[in-house]
Amino acid sequence: MLIYDLPNVLAIRDYVKKQLKYLPKKYLAIETTYQYPVKISPELERLISKTKNEIRGH
Repeated sequence: MLIYDLPNVLAIRDYVKKQLKYLPKKYLAIETTYQYPVKISPELERLISKTKNEIRGH
C-alpha cells in the first residue's frame, strides 16, 4: 500500500535530467572507468583466514 501515487515515467525522466546537471562531468562519462579503492580491514582478514582454515578442516 502506497501513501501517494507514483509519478509517471515522463515526470521521472524530467526529474532525473534535472538532477544529473548537479553531478560532476567525470561521473557522467559512460566509457570512463573509475576505480574505487577498497581496503580489507584486519578484522576481515582474520575472518577470511579463519573461514579458509575451517573449510580446509584445520
